[in-house]
Amino acid sequence: MVADVDLVNRDPNDLNDHVKAQFHEVLAEPEGVHSIDCVWRNSYTCFNFGKNCCYKLLTTLCGIFVALFWGCEFALITFEQVWCTTPELRVFSIYTGCCQKFFGLGRFVSCCYGIEHNSEGHSASNNNKNGDSPLSTRRFVRKA
Repeated sequence: MVADVDLVNRDPNDLNDHVKAQFHEVLAEPEGVHSIDCVWRNSYTCFNFGKNCCYKLLTTLCGIFVALFWGCEFALITFEQVWCTTPELRVFSIYTGCCQKFFGLGRFVSCCYGIEHNSEGHSASNNNKNGDSPLSTRRFVRKA
C-alpha cells in the first residue's frame, strides 16, 4: 500500500497551492531602503530554515495522528452515507411515490422531490397558454 504513494509530487491536484509561501512573497525591501547584503542573505537562510524546521517538527509530532483522524473521519462519512443516508432517501422515495399515486398530486410532489425537475413557473406558463388560472388544480394532476 505504501508503494502507491508518490514521494516526489505530494500534491498532484494542487489542493494546497494557496499555502505556498516563499521568502520573496513574504519579505521585500522597497527600492531605496535596503538592509546590508549579509543581513538579507542571512534573513533568507533563517526564514527557510525556520519554516522547514518548524513544519518538519510539527509533521513528525502530529502528522500521523492527524492523518489517522482524517482517515477515520472519511470512514465515518462513508459509513453514514452507505448505511444511513442512502437507505433513508430510498424510503423517502418509496413513500413519496405512494403519496403521488394515492393523492393524485403527481406534479406537486414531483416538484417538491425533484423527480421531473420542472419549475413551477414553467408549469404555470403552460397552464396560462391553455387559458387556465394560475391557481388551477389541473396543473397538479399528472396527465396519463
